[in-house]
Amino acid sequence: MIKLDFDPEKQKHNIRTHKLDFSFAEHIFADSLAVLVYDRYEGGEHRWHLFSWVGGKLLLCVHSYPDPDDEGRVRVISLREATALERRRHETADPD
Repeated sequence: MIKLDFDPEKQKHNIRTHKLDFSFAEHIFADSLAVLVYDRYEGGEHRWHLFSWVGGKLLLCVHSYPDPDDEGRVRVISLREATALERRRHETADPD
């Protein structure tokens, strides 16, 4: 079971901008076909991208694991539809 943490103000911004509530990330983390890709180290944390197809759209959850010993606790940073470039990279498995 995944426990989601997030900044409530960032979630409000995400809903306005991308029309997606962070709580929807639970569905992406439950997807056995989701693809996890390391993104970068920023702001003192490692950031990850989790891609999942939902309703014909490739969604991307940018997140971190605030406690390295607890992968069940996730801090959601952004949840949105993948850009065209991200989608091409995902489809061709090209990390660059």
